[in-house]
Amino acid sequence: MPARSTTLKIAALAAVIALAVGAWRSGALSLFADPERMRDLLLTQGALGYAVFVVAFVVLQALGIPMMAFVAGAAYVWPKPVAFALSLVGIIGSSCLGFGFSRFVARDWVASRLPPKLRGVDQKIGARAFSTIFVMRLVFWGNPFVHALFGISKVRFADYFLASLAAYVPIIAAGVWASGYAIDFIKGRPLSEWLPYAGGLLLVAGGYRLHRAGAKRRREPKNKTPA
Repeated sequence: MPARSTTLKIAALAAVIALAVGAWRSGALSLFADPERMRDLLLTQGALGYAVFVVAFVVLQALGIPMMAFVAGAAYVWPKPVAFALSLVGIIGSSCLGFGFSRFVARDWVASRLPPKLRGVDQKIGARAFSTIFVMRLVFWGNPFVHALFGISKVRFADYFLASLAAYVPIIAAGVWASGYAIDFIKGRPLSEWLPYAGGLLLVAGGYRLHRAGAKRRREPKNKTPA
């Protein structure tokens, strides 16, 4: 049995590596650096374009690329219903990949790198597995740490899959709609119109950072004890 378990782990790891290599060889890893090239290439490839996008989504999101980056990319390339379907398949695939890697390939390695607070969640799940997963997905979306957490937990895969799917549907739908609307809105306006907004955002961000730095300096004397 130990030999069989080792063989399964090696096979699973090889599958993950094959997916990563396939995404690299297909050009999927460079698609998002050039939006126009990404859209033209994916549209001309038809069904193959769907597959390339989904593979890139599955592999790269599991490695830490934000989920909404792919959702926005899908909304930029395809009509909203197609973008929704592809994004949903991609994030479910990524969630399953992270779950399987944590449970069957590198359980001990993943467990040693998760924050202690996350590792303690497994003891509190009990009979509320579905609702716990559903709420955590609504809060943390497609965070790879959540894939890993439930992979090393005692949660059944069926509960994990169904709860994640139920939470992803409204998240992806909102992301596709908002991204598509924003893209259409931005396309109809010249860059010069956005410069004042960009400047305003930079000023707000800079002011917020200065405020936090000042507040931190004001708190420091209070935390010091006399020698």
